[in-house]
Amino acid sequence: MKEKLLLPNFNSINCIEDKQNLELIVQLLSKTKVETKKSFQSDTHNLSYREGKLIEEEERNQYIREHGQNFGRELAQNYERKLKEKDLMERSKILKSNLSKFPILIKNNGKKVLVLDLDQTLVYACDSPKDNLESITTKEGIKVYIRPYSKWFLEVISHSFDIIIFTSAEQKYSDEVLDFFDKTRLLISKRLYRQHCVKSGNFLIKNLDCFFSIPKSKILALDDNICYYFNNLDNVIPIGAFEGNADDFQLVKAAIYLLMINEFDDVITENSKILRIKEKIDNNIKLLTTF
Repeated sequence: MKEKLLLPNFNSINCIEDKQNLELIVQLLSKTKVETKKSFQSDTHNLSYREGKLIEEEERNQYIREHGQNFGRELAQNYERKLKEKDLMERSKILKSNLSKFPILIKNNGKKVLVLDLDQTLVYACDSPKDNLESITTKEGIKVYIRPYSKWFLEVISHSFDIIIFTSAEQKYSDEVLDFFDKTRLLISKRLYRQHCVKSGNFLIKNLDCFFSIPKSKILALDDNICYYFNNLDNVIPIGAFEGNADDFQLVKAAIYLLMINEFDDVITENSKILRIKEKIDNNIKLLTTF
């Protein structure tokens, strides 16, 4: 009888914080071989498997379906840590304003689209030294630390999504950093910079309405600051800001959620139902304006 690979139950954040369990899920999503003979103990499972056992796609997909929504909801909690009362009130102004919709040409091969932030989502620029993190230094002398699992995330997600980097940073700096990840430009389909953002009051907006060639129902955005998407909240997935923590694993959770939701034709509807960010923010605005 074929031996079944037992995987940890990642419903609990405590379980994924176990480094051994985390490496298991990274290997699972990568469809790689598990190179160990050891047995690991999690909260609810005794994990044992053979060296070199190939994880099958069926097991991988089952895991993604079972745990994707849980990680999506955990990620959704990140927006509350950054959002201030004045930010909430700004959303009302943005919705009433006539945002510029200059067309941004996006070539698409039929995949869903992931619009991905750069600073504090994939990297962290900081003068203070950070231990146990990969880093690069730009030509201007800026030290940039790489978020754990960033390269892995881009490689895994690029098989299912067209990845567009949309950053509010300047192009020269951004290209230097992005070339570290994707020098040959095979993983990232397009790069958008500060000049592609739309100004609205005190905010810069990454306006998905400018992507005329792609239905918004096919677009998701992963960013540590959802204020950039105040006019497209149904499309956004918040991620905690990366500030140099070597034990950060939020991109692993984001990958599981993205691979799960990619199975739906209309990702904006499913993302809105699962994360409920627009609903919660608009309810908070109503409370603020009532009193």
